[in-house]
Amino acid sequence: MKRMAPTEKFSLSFQGEKKVNFALSRNKSQDPREYFETLKNSPEIPFDASRKPVQGVLKTNMSQTPAGVKSQKRSRASDFF
Repeated sequence: MKRMAPTEKFSLSFQGEKKVNFALSRNKSQDPREYFETLKNSPEIPFDASRKPVQGVLKTNMSQTPAGVKSQKRSRASDFF
């Protein structure tokens, strides 16, 4: 049995065209009666823009410096030589 290099195996497996078939006969939509039944069971609006989240998504920045305090100038290499 002849051993092939990994590149040979790769090139042999992708020869020729590959086709994709979509089985449209399996494409089914929701039955209107079923849709109306779900509306009857839960008539409320799924999204309410007036509601606010309980907790914010963004983290608070704890390392904020007070507005009146200025930080010192950063040292440069020329300060040491």
